[in-house]
Amino acid sequence: MKKSWLMVGFLVLITRFLFSYEYIVNNKAGLEPIPGNTQITTLTGGNWDNGYYDLTLPTSVRFYFYGKRVTHVRIWTNGYVTFGFGSAPTDYTDYTPDSIPNSDNPNGYVAPWWDDWDLTTRGSIWYVLGGTYLNIQWKDIPHKDDSTASYDFKLLIGFSDNSSYPNEFIFFYEDVDSGSGAHDAGKTGTIGIEHYTGCQAEKYSHYEQRIENQMSIRFTPYVPIYGMTDGWGDGKPDPVVYRVSNHQGIFFMLKNDLITSDSYSWGTDNDVPLTGDFDGNGFIDVAVYRPSNGMWFTWGGVYSYVVQWGMGGDIPVPADYNGDGRTDIAVFRPSSGLWFIEIMPPGSGTSSTQWGIYGDIPIPADYDGDGKADLAVYRPSNNMWYIKKSSNPSQSYIFAWGTDGDIPLVTNFDSPTYCGAGIYRPSTGQWFAYNPYSGNTYNVGSWGIESDYPVPSDWNGGGITDECVFRPSNGLWFQSYGGLTFHWGMLGDKPRCRRSDKIVAPPPANGSGGNALGSR
Repeated sequence: MKKSWLMVGFLVLITRFLFSYEYIVNNKAGLEPIPGNTQITTLTGGNWDNGYYDLTLPTSVRFYFYGKRVTHVRIWTNGYVTFGFGSAPTDYTDYTPDSIPNSDNPNGYVAPWWDDWDLTTRGSIWYVLGGTYLNIQWKDIPHKDDSTASYDFKLLIGFSDNSSYPNEFIFFYEDVDSGSGAHDAGKTGTIGIEHYTGCQAEKYSHYEQRIENQMSIRFTPYVPIYGMTDGWGDGKPDPVVYRVSNHQGIFFMLKNDLITSDSYSWGTDNDVPLTGDFDGNGFIDVAVYRPSNGMWFTWGGVYSYVVQWGMGGDIPVPADYNGDGRTDIAVFRPSSGLWFIEIMPPGSGTSSTQWGIYGDIPIPADYDGDGKADLAVYRPSNNMWYIKKSSNPSQSYIFAWGTDGDIPLVTNFDSPTYCGAGIYRPSTGQWFAYNPYSGNTYNVGSWGIESDYPVPSDWNGGGITDECVFRPSNGLWFQSYGGLTFHWGMLGDKPRCRRSDKIVAPPPANGSGGNALGSR
């Protein structure tokens, strides 16, 4: 069947090198940052209608935003914060919430609820700066056009050394409906995160009533891991981008001849879209994982499956774990480091194996060349790779490859028979690879710029990985093979030539039974 929407994973993990973000919504979940203990009484600039307060982070604080180390935080009266990298931000006030991504000012911001708030006569902003977190609260604030309103919301910023929320953001909403209704629940605001270039973003809402009292939104960084997207069965991957429209995910696929194209809608905006050949017919199947209940929905034209496999906090990691040519359903549970695998078709067998710890990035692939995916994780805390060989489970590959700021990838620069550990370095656009099977290393060269998405794959069908990047600012793809450049996508699209992680583990209990965040 002629299809393949490279579908994708969402989010993941905890590391200093944040490549992008995805979010998880918790309705009534109680993920509430602790209240601030310092009230902002004097602004650094502007006024209480459109003004800001600057914070300089202690030198001991390590906090990265889209891969850049943050040194300054600017808290705006209009419900968002901007970041400085080495010096205070230079952006100016903006009381009209933009849809994101948007190259207009401001850029490089986190907006729990950006709107035209006016604290001239009442309302307040509080914060608490700890060693591993910054909590900010906009308390009892009115809207410029509704002076009787009294909205209340909070933002948690977890620093890199935060044991539960490293480099993460949590938006919490205490009171979103105390006004006349004209501005309640985000109706005239923007909620989300935007890259400092303005060309990438993770938008939750813009001029939509999508928040409610006691709701939280957790934004987590992810590092992408790429897979194949052969939608026409010719042995070559096809460029695919994913776009959310009216809360519906749409996959736009372009055949590698750059002429034929197709599109497909599948799942909802809270599903995790994935890809794989679950029915074993040689073509990529559409699939989504629903984190709210652990359900998998796959469709391959002839066969479709609905399978419950997973629970809240699990990371979907589909791959061919038994070498029969079918993609198997699997999840990695970060809280315990356990892998749970269901061999396809359903009923063919299950297994569970411990491999990894909390904070690891699961990156399964066939590293030992036996035709089966190996359990593998990359550990950002020490840049180590841990690979359990499926050919001999008592043996493993353990090695260091990468440094702070690098993005781990699966590559095949050595041989089409077995995979290697790849690294993309956004700061320089360099690619590096190591094959644990052969011991060969590769300094592939430079291909890309800091804001690009790396999308390595065997683009010419020759069996060896070709470097490729997707530029989100203009939808251009740059392939190293033949120096090919073409357009497929638009501002805000994401290349779905990846499988990645979206769901993060529940935070460890704080021992007190409470739900306040920011105390660690």
